[in-house]
Amino acid sequence: MVRTKTNPTTSNDAAPAANSLAAPAPEAPKPVRLRVRGPTGPVTLDLQTTTPLKDLVEACAKQLNGVIANVSFRDPAGKPVTLLSEGAYPAGGALLIGPDSTLNEVGLASGDTLMVQVQSKKPAPKKKTKKKRPRDDDSDEEDVWVPSDGDDDDDAKARRLLGARASAVLDGGARQNDDAATVAASFINCHEAPEGLMGAAAGMWTSQEAARRVEAARAGRVRVRAASSTLQVYWRATARAKKETEERVRQFSADESVAVVCAILHRQAGSTRRKLSGDKPSTRLLTPEGVATRCPALFWSLYASSRTDPDDESSPGDVAFALEHVVSQAMAKYEADVAALQRGAA
Repeated sequence: MVRTKTNPTTSNDAAPAANSLAAPAPEAPKPVRLRVRGPTGPVTLDLQTTTPLKDLVEACAKQLNGVIANVSFRDPAGKPVTLLSEGAYPAGGALLIGPDSTLNEVGLASGDTLMVQVQSKKPAPKKKTKKKRPRDDDSDEEDVWVPSDGDDDDDAKARRLLGARASAVLDGGARQNDDAATVAASFINCHEAPEGLMGAAAGMWTSQEAARRVEAARAGRVRVRAASSTLQVYWRATARAKKETEERVRQFSADESVAVVCAILHRQAGSTRRKLSGDKPSTRLLTPEGVATRCPALFWSLYASSRTDPDDESSPGDVAFALEHVVSQAMAKYEADVAALQRGAA
C-alpha cells in the first residue's frame, strides 16, 4: 500500500495525530421513544439518541421500582443484543459496550422494545459446602487463569485452559471460506460470550491479547511471513519477552479488507429504513484497538499491507495508516450502495 504525501495544513487548528483515525463528528441528539417490557407490564421511556446506557438503566429502575438485572433487545435482523447481564455490562472496557455507550451506538432507535428483568428481592438460598478433595500432586499451583503480565508461560497456560475459545478468538470469524458479511457479523458480535467463568476469562483474554498486539505493532516487534492466503505472524508485546507469540491468520487482500469494512459499516448503520433516512454508520469500533480485539486476521493483514518493504519480514507496518485508508474507501463504497438503494426506492 503506497503512502501519499499531503501538503501541510494552513488552518490555525491543531493538526490531527499522525496515522490515526479522525473522530466522527458528534451527532445532534434526537428523541427516542422505547417500549419496556418489565415484570409489572409495559411502560414507555422518552430519551435521546445520545443518552448513555447507565441513564437508560436508571430510567428503567425508576419506572419498574427495582434494581435492574438484565436488559436486552432485538436488532433489525431479529438477533438478541444484551446490554446488561446480571447487573453488569457485557464485557466492559473502552472498546466494548459499557455504561457510557449511547443508544445510537448500540443500535437502539424509536419503536424498539427492551426486555428488562428486575433483581429478585428474595434472599438467595445458602449453598451446602462440601469438603474439597486433596489434590493428587504436591503442586501449589491452581488451575485458574489470571491476566498475564507478559510472561510467555502465562500466555501458554491461558491458551491451554481456554482451548477452543482461544482458537475462535484468533479466527475472529475470518476463516478462509467466510465472506465479507460473515466476517462483519462476527466482528460486531464477537463479545457475545457464554456466561460464567470461562466466558469471563475468554473476554479478559481477548482484550488483553488485543492490547498486546497493538503494542507490538506500534513498537515494531513483529515478523510477518506471507503465504498465498495466510500470514504467519511472530510478535513480542514487550522488549523483555523471552519468546515470540506465533499466530497464523487468514490474509485479506486490499479489496477484501475494503469489502469487510464496508460490510461492518452496513451492519453499524442498521436497517434499510435508517440508511434511506440518511443515518450515518458509526466508526467507533474501527480503530486499531477495536480491530485487534474483534478480528486479528484483519489487524495483521493491515499491518502486512502497510510495511515499507514487503520482502523484509521484519519491516515495520502502520495499522492506523492502513486502516484510515481502508475506512475511507469503504465509506465511499457504502455511500454508493445507499445511493443505489435510494434510486430503487424512488
